Amino acid sequence: MYAAPCSPSSSIFSEMLELNATRVSSKRDYSEEEQLSIGSYDAAKSSPVFFGRYGHKLSESVAEIREGDDGASTRSSMFPEFDPSFSHPAAFGYVLLDRKPVPPKQESPPLPDPRESSPREYLEAYLFPVLLPAIEQMLKAAKENKVFERRRTKFNACDFLTEYLFRNNPRYKDRTNVVLEDIPFVQAILAENPRPPLPLSLLLSDEEAAIIIQSFYRGYLVRKQPEVQELREYQREMRNEAVDIFLKVEDFWKKHPVEEAEEETEKAIT
Repeated sequence: MYAAPCSPSSSIFSEMLELNATRVSSKRDYSEEEQLSIGSYDAAKSSPVFFGRYGHKLSESVAEIREGDDGASTRSSMFPEFDPSFSHPAAFGYVLLDRKPVPPKQESPPLPDPRESSPREYLEAYLFPVLLPAIEQMLKAAKENKVFERRRTKFNACDFLTEYLFRNNPRYKDRTNVVLEDIPFVQAILAENPRPPLPLSLLLSDEEAAIIIQSFYRGYLVRKQPEVQELREYQREMRNEAVDIFLKVEDFWKKHPVEEAEEETEKAIT
């Protein structure tokens, strides 16, 4: 079986998982609170004995083997004898555990201003709540397409995320049936850079793909060094100055064409 290499070590990825776990646990706590509320009790579905508790039914097939004095073995049920002074008849054969009390809900703080918030605040408040459900649905779709079992499949994670996020944009309600090829900016990108008939995943071997990925990552490690960043900033400033000089020269010659300069030179000679 082909196992896709995926070992994220970045802290931001871990924070995304923690936020997603918090989101799921908050939904679970909310459902448990509904179950514990008096208004949600239904006598037709359960006994009052079980309300507010977890009930686990003991299997009737579980038995205890005992050996007698004569060496013969007998099987007896592990259920204790029922004592009405100690327990309720409806709880016979069950193990009951009290549910943990649901903590009071805390009011969520207001969202920060997207123009004045820090990058971390912006990610947690605006990006992760939208991106994490999309990644969750992407993993489900990848499993349905057997991405984790086969070496190559037709499933494209980037295409799925693009289509999912475009469809589920909370600002628009009429995009539920839009496919990837009908998205305007996708059409513009494909018109400028059409996709090749065969993707690189079918043309490159594992060794060639690994070389490309490793070389890009090594370049990233070099580019993020402070000395290299300073050098790149200096080069950027020099390029901007060169462009400014070029534009000034070009503007000068537009205001003083070559023909006029030649005529003035001839008049001065005569």
